[in-house]
Amino acid sequence: MQRKNAPVFKSFSGFCDLHGFSQLITQPTRVCESTQTTIDLILTSDKSRISGKGFIACGLSDHYMIFCTRKKLKQRAGCHKTVTSRDLKTYSSEAFNLELESLD
Repeated sequence: MQRKNAPVFKSFSGFCDLHGFSQLITQPTRVCESTQTTIDLILTSDKSRISGKGFIACGLSDHYMIFCTRKKLKQRAGCHKTVTSRDLKTYSSEAFNLELESLD
């Protein structure tokens, strides 16, 4: 935003500060003949989870295309996952419906 003393900017900044958000894109994303503004936002509360960010100039619009890539979280080695499943060999839809009807 251009006018940092505008009420909308103060309100938005207060919202971001309250929730711990920070803006990833800091360069202007809209380039007109008279102004350059950053109006396209990517907000995050944890910059350490972002591996890349930026913008791509394309000729289709006066806005640049913005992007960010997240880091892949590593699984802990040696950690077991427990999967529970139901045995559906003896499943009966009629018995299931009767059981549902008997419940309060």
